[in-house]
Amino acid sequence: MAALLLFGVWQKPAVGAESGDVITSTRRFWEIPAEARQKTYRVNMEFVVLYYDFQWHLLWALGDDGVSYIYCGNTLLPIKAGQRISCSGLMSPRAGLSLEQAEVRVLADNVAVSFPSWQFQGTADEAARLPSQMVSVEGFVNRQADIDDGHVLLDMKVRGLPVVARVLLRAGAPKPQCEATFVRAEGVLVPNTTPAGNLTALALWIARPEDVHVLGSLRTDRRFDRQVTRIEGLAGIPAGQLVKVTGTIQNQEPGNSLTIPTA
Repeated sequence: MAALLLFGVWQKPAVGAESGDVITSTRRFWEIPAEARQKTYRVNMEFVVLYYDFQWHLLWALGDDGVSYIYCGNTLLPIKAGQRISCSGLMSPRAGLSLEQAEVRVLADNVAVSFPSWQFQGTADEAARLPSQMVSVEGFVNRQADIDDGHVLLDMKVRGLPVVARVLLRAGAPKPQCEATFVRAEGVLVPNTTPAGNLTALALWIARPEDVHVLGSLRTDRRFDRQVTRIEGLAGIPAGQLVKVTGTIQNQEPGNSLTIPTA
């Protein structure tokens, strides 16, 4: 079965749908009852591309029901972040949103979208149950590393939780330089969990290097302009008071506890 890529349109030959009804909403797509989810349905839905990675074959897009992951297979699509696209063809709720039997058309470029500030205050267990969402987060980059020619990893801490950010690079574009800095980053936030449902990290998929903004570093953070408080003296500090401690982290449970030996 051949795949065609012509003038911004990608498609595969369609097969007959089991229903003639056309679904135009992701909300309606997911509301199809369990006994009918194995059927295929004709769809014609619009999305704004938030993250498209042709190397890793990943597509996150904003629809009428929030952020969705769309399976795009191994075919290179003529799309990029910031475009409004239409997806029309056949899909089955059992398989999820998929472009295997659907056509993609670019409707508009440079669509403005707002990444809301992430104000999450919960625990790691609560974060594990969060839906995928577009966010603007502020946090500290502990480590930066090259994954390959097209991706940079930022190992971050955001609101006490581990965040693994992956920045998609364009050919020839400069890499962000963020290690040991405070940053603001915009992207798609997705919980990564164990089979038991425990949070391992929050993945942040960032479409462009310019979506990462350096705010400052430890050297310029005035909050560290204070005397060091010894670990054994913490018990006498009032709750909510900011303190400065030094040492080597022995153990950490994100959002719950931090262990630093006293000697």
